[in-house]
Amino acid sequence: MAEALAKIPSVEIDPEGTFKYILVRVKITYLKALGLECQCLGGGKIEHSSTDTIIVFGESTAFGKADHSVTAEMLKSVFDVYEVTWSDEKK
Repeated sequence: MAEALAKIPSVEIDPEGTFKYILVRVKITYLKALGLECQCLGGGKIEHSSTDTIIVFGESTAFGKADHSVTAEMLKSVFDVYEVTWSDEKK
């Protein structure tokens, strides 16, 4: 089970630009016999700049708004030299 979880990156984003994202929780109910069960918690947009800034904002039309503060903290853990900010306002 740990091996299957280790293969899932906690954060994965495109190198630069503005793109949609979703926040997903992987459920650990023995990962449905390693078929991995997930729950979508919402989404939004991420603006990733080559000037070391990341902005999380907006909402997904299909999944609703994710908790951008959670997304920003996850991004900070991977992109620790970046300025990561979030907003509930639409851009």
